[in-house]
Order: sequence, then C-alpha cells, then structure tokens
Amino acid sequence: MNPTTLEAALAVLRERVAPLAAETVPLGAAYGRVLAAPVVSTVFVPPFAKAMVDGYACRAEDTFGAAPFSPRELRVAFEVMPGAVSGRALASGEAARIMTGAPMPEGADGVVMLEHAALEGSAIRLVQALPPGKNVAARGEDVAAGDVVAAAGRALRPEDVGLLAAVGARAVSAHRIPSLVVFSSGDELLDAVSEEAPRAGAIFDANGPMLEALARREGALVRRGGILRDERATVRAALAAGSEATRGADVTVTSGAASKGKEDWMPEVVSELGALWVHGVSIRPAHPIGFGRIGERLHFLLPGNPVAAWIGFRYFVRPALRLLSGLAPDEAFRPERTRSALLARKIPSVIGRTDFARVRFTEDGRVEPLRTGGAGMLTTVTRADGVVVVPRELEGLEEGAAVEVDLL
Repeated sequence: MNPTTLEAALAVLRERVAPLAAETVPLGAAYGRVLAAPVVSTVFVPPFAKAMVDGYACRAEDTFGAAPFSPRELRVAFEVMPGAVSGRALASGEAARIMTGAPMPEGADGVVMLEHAALEGSAIRLVQALPPGKNVAARGEDVAAGDVVAAAGRALRPEDVGLLAAVGARAVSAHRIPSLVVFSSGDELLDAVSEEAPRAGAIFDANGPMLEALARREGALVRRGGILRDERATVRAALAAGSEATRGADVTVTSGAASKGKEDWMPEVVSELGALWVHGVSIRPAHPIGFGRIGERLHFLLPGNPVAAWIGFRYFVRPALRLLSGLAPDEAFRPERTRSALLARKIPSVIGRTDFARVRFTEDGRVEPLRTGGAGMLTTVTRADGVVVVPRELEGLEEGAAVEVDLL
C-alpha cells in the first residue's frame, strides 16, 4: 500500500465521479433534489399589477398638491377584491376600495393606505400626495417570463420549491438519488439489533448503523448488506457486480478488512472484481481507506475503527454522494458549516500527513483538541463540536493559531 496525499485522492473522486442520470420529479418531491436542467419561467410573477396594502387605488396625479390645509377628495366608485378583476377602468377623480393582492384597476397607478385616507360618505379625503407606483407590485416585478428561476446544479431548498410553484412548474428534471449498500466486516462482530447472544471475544457492530445513518442524512437511498465474515469467497460473492446483495446500488461501502492484515481481503477482492483507484491515504485517522469501481458501482473500503470509518465517510463518501446527486465539485467538497476560532491548546502532527483533529469549543469561544486514545474511541466524535484539518505541510498547529472548524 503506497499512500497518496489527501489532495491527490480527492482529485481522483473529483475527476471520476459523474452525476447520475436525470429523471422527472414532481414538484411535491423536489425538495433537496439537484436540478439536471434549468427551470425557465413561462409566466410573470405577479401576473398583473397588484395592491400591496389594503386601501384605495387611485390615479397618483389626482393627489398631487394634497396637504393638510389643501386636501384632495376622490369619489369611491367601486371595490376590487383578491381573485377578481375590475370590470371597468378608474376615471379621473375616482378611487377604488382595494384589498391586498387584488389586481389594480385600469387607470390606477398607486394605492393610498387605509389609515392615510379619511372616508367621508362615498369619498375619501387625502392630505398628502401619493407618488406613482406607491404600494403597488408591478407585473413581473418578482419574475419575468423567460427568467431562469432555478439553475442546473442547484440543490432545491424549500424557498426554491415555493418559487417553482409560483411560476407553475409542476415537475422538474433532477439527477437520480444515489442508492447505497453498507456492509460491515469481521468474525468478531455482532448485530446490535439482532437477538444473537453476546459471546466471548465479540463486539457489537457500530459502523454499520452509523454509516447507514450518515448516508441517510445525505439523502441517499440506503440499505444494509449485513456483516461479512472473514472468508474471501463470502466477501467476493457479496461484492460482485450483479450480486443479489448489491443489486441496483450506485455505491457500496465496507468497513473493516481494508489494510494488510491476514484476513484483510477487501483490497484484493475489489481489485479482482473491478478497479481499485486509491488504497492508502496519508491521513490520520483512516489511513487504510481505499476506493474504486466494481462494474458501474462505486466502492469504498473504510477502516474498521469507528472514528476512522466516520472520517472516511465524511471526507470521501459524502462528497462522492453529492457528486452523484449532481452538485458541482466545488460545492460537493465544501464543508456545510464552518466557524473561525483560536486554538486553546496545540494540535501535534507530522509533516507529510494530514490530520483530522476532533475539537470542542471552550467557554471562552476557543477550541481545544479532544484527548484521544486512538481511532476506536467513538466518543471522541460524539463529544466533539467539529473537526480541524491540520495540513500535511505543517508539523502541527500551535496554541493561539487561527483555525477553521468544520462544524458537526
């Protein structure tokens, strides 16, 4: 295993992982999906000039010169309600009672707010002039026909769904959601949700449920492949292209058997079944990580230690899922949330290796690395507030250094 750098390994993913095919998605299921084609509006929003307040629609010029000692009076000729269109135009000297959202009657170019008009019988008295366009939303003020309202490559947010509904988009073209199968590996593992009684020398499988949950959080369609025993033939049969366990999957993930131990079959099996692009990256933890292809399916070999598996998923599998979903590479590899802070205590490292240090915030807003006993202590993740990446060209980060925290 000749380790490569983190940057080189991620470059392989960036170059070789392409978005999945597009499919038509109804608007009600479009949230979170990444557009494969832009959505272009065929309508204006709003489709007509409309009142932004309750009040009186009028001709602005009829109010010019209005003042407390020189009021203007306008006759209230008719009323316009939301969802209805006035049957006649507004004549000079007239006003129309109008509600918020109602179409402006022809001839009107402003709305006097209800509280700014004194109603006296069938007329209103105005003591200040109204600028043209006041309290009116113009036709197409928000969206014009022909506008791109959502670009290709955009992951749709709830606000986007609302805008798409506003322009009448009933469906969108979006990239398919990745399907992923999670396997754990090792004779020592027990399924925590099974009724299997604990036995001497055995441990519960933490990686399988954790990786499944991580993939679900990314929006992937996930199923568990179960625990693979340390038998080469068993591993090969489960991972082979077209196997029942992996049928329909775009990605498979295994944890364990990824290094060079006596029963670490994964690298050899993946190389035989497909292509192992990367095996071994100069990082800590997750140094034995590898990935490649088996048929048309991406495969990730994650280490068996839970923290290493978690790091491997966060910094390798997660961006790959985002690339498959259609996100642009820069967005796929970008942390979701970061926060700048100062180090409260030194983070040691060695030149030539990228370290992922789990950190937590102190009461004074600085961050300190969690004291760890190795990549098997999952509590160093559950107690952490984020991760600080120590670049491979540095021999650690000194106390007081400014860092960017990848927030959990």
